[in-house]
Amino acid sequence: MNYYIEKGRFKILIFTVFILVLSAFLMGANSEKADAAIRLSKKKVTIKKGKTFTLKVKNNKTKYKTKWTIKAGKKVIRLKSKKKNSVRIYGRKKGKAKVLAKIKKKKLICTINVKAASSNSSTDSDSDTDSDSGSATTEPDSNGYTYKLVPLFDDICYYFYVKTNNPDPDSFVLADEDTVYSEDTVYIENCTTAFSDVKYTDTKTMKVKGGYIFKGYDSDGGTFKIMEVSGSKKTDTGLTLSCPKLYDEVDYLIEKYSKAGNSYFENLSAIQSGFSSQCLYSGVYVLGEQKKSTTSPYYGLSTSPHVDQTFYIQDPYYREGSKSMLVSQVYPFRYDSIGFPSMMSSIAKKLDSKATVAWSSSAHYLVNVTYDGVTKSYGGQGNGGGQGITEDLIDSWYTFDNSSSDLSTKTSFEEIEKIIRNYGAMEVKEEETDLTPLTWADVRNTVGEGSYVRLVLINSIFGGSGTGFTYLYDNNGSTGYFSDAWYDGRYFNNHEFFSKGVTFDTASKAAIIVKDPVIHYPDDGKSYYYNYTAIDKLTNYNPETGVFKGYVKYYYDSDSGNWISSIYTGSKYYDSGYKAIEDEDFKAACTLTLEDVKAMNVDGNCDKDPDEFFIYDMESEPGTKVSGSSE
Repeated sequence: MNYYIEKGRFKILIFTVFILVLSAFLMGANSEKADAAIRLSKKKVTIKKGKTFTLKVKNNKTKYKTKWTIKAGKKVIRLKSKKKNSVRIYGRKKGKAKVLAKIKKKKLICTINVKAASSNSSTDSDSDTDSDSGSATTEPDSNGYTYKLVPLFDDICYYFYVKTNNPDPDSFVLADEDTVYSEDTVYIENCTTAFSDVKYTDTKTMKVKGGYIFKGYDSDGGTFKIMEVSGSKKTDTGLTLSCPKLYDEVDYLIEKYSKAGNSYFENLSAIQSGFSSQCLYSGVYVLGEQKKSTTSPYYGLSTSPHVDQTFYIQDPYYREGSKSMLVSQVYPFRYDSIGFPSMMSSIAKKLDSKATVAWSSSAHYLVNVTYDGVTKSYGGQGNGGGQGITEDLIDSWYTFDNSSSDLSTKTSFEEIEKIIRNYGAMEVKEEETDLTPLTWADVRNTVGEGSYVRLVLINSIFGGSGTGFTYLYDNNGSTGYFSDAWYDGRYFNNHEFFSKGVTFDTASKAAIIVKDPVIHYPDDGKSYYYNYTAIDKLTNYNPETGVFKGYVKYYYDSDSGNWISSIYTGSKYYDSGYKAIEDEDFKAACTLTLEDVKAMNVDGNCDKDPDEFFIYDMESEPGTKVSGSSE
């Protein structure tokens, strides 16, 4: 680097530095002088309760905005329309208050004296004498409209009653700009759903007595701004409504049922117990018109989307135009066997972020929670609840008239849960149908000792279906089926239907089903039992021929690499207690080796649909037999 500076240039440099220092000094002096000139339009103000006054900042020529706060008397005044150089002060109640204006480091204070209002003055929510509870602003907006907010439920609330003289409920929304449950502003808006248990005074605008029902999620209560809506534009009116603290379901359950000092799993178990005690499986609604499917006009069977369930009887009749009931919608705890464990999963993570959660592979209604190396299962579903009812059975109404029977005054979980359960206990008359319902006895009588069945395949809880095959048989009064097993050259998967195209190499550890196997017990004079029933008392076993009549499952044994019959594991002999059978010939008769399985050609029909079957796919009369090729 070159440090050489010529003499002439050095003089210029010195002069330049002098000018810069002098400028900075003068600018600082001017800045201090400008700051000193900034003042409030008033240092003391007297206003009447229910009235407003606009306080201004004078001579603020800086680039900094004014931060307006109430230094004292937050219950006496309210600040509205905060701007760079002005704020509107609203007198809430008699008393004294102080307003602080902070501009960069400069602080200015104005003392406010609120006097009692005259008898004809308007007042705000602190002195509101209306019988309905809630937060109100009776100071009119620019159009002369006033508003009152009444949550329809305690603690957890998604529906609100907005009492107002505004004739257009779509012209405004309530904005919660600061909620812990959303990163964005949450809007509470006019609810356009027509509830069957609400008395409307104008169904076109969904008006109820004195106002409207508004709906919004993810609010934690607090202060709501009233925003004027024009098209897609929302404009702050400067008016606000206050709302009690609100929770989401997770925070509510943790707050209510966990206790300081309890261990993690003690709290999680207590929360599940409390959650289960107030959780319903279903709500109540008004039944729509009964109709019959034109594409699936018969009763039939379907598989289950859940791995731990088997088959459903499906109904061709459905309801069109069913209507919601507000008493059901306001109640937040209605969870089925998927929703309940999902809620427990969220609670487990919120209770301590170190916890990990995984869905159970064996039960769709459980999640496995792992914490500090310990794993426990949680889940279930709601208990009882409502049902679909006819409109004439409605006996509780939202009238918004503050009468003793008005449901808008019932805001506790216990009150609403009782009403829903009462609806669930009502006797609802079934409508006549043109088909005789299908029963499982009908199915067993049709399939007899065993047959293929074409049925509806439901592959997901989120929808989606097709048709396919399973194998059913009458298992002594219950319905028998195959799961994760090979039979007749075909693989039946964990959802109990024929999985076309699956080869033995793909499912080499699945069970093997053998029909009517021959297995002789040792002829040694011992007393042999199968599932603790003497073999000479078994109705499906012939001691002379050794035939076990029916379908016997051979389970894969990873230790030996063989398939062991359930007959072997279920058989004992009695000698001062039940003991395992060690006879090698008996064990060999109950065992299939890999060579035995391959010789059986277990996947010989893996790509071929059965030639004979009974139809239960809802497209034909249930139990219709098809013989011959199904191609």
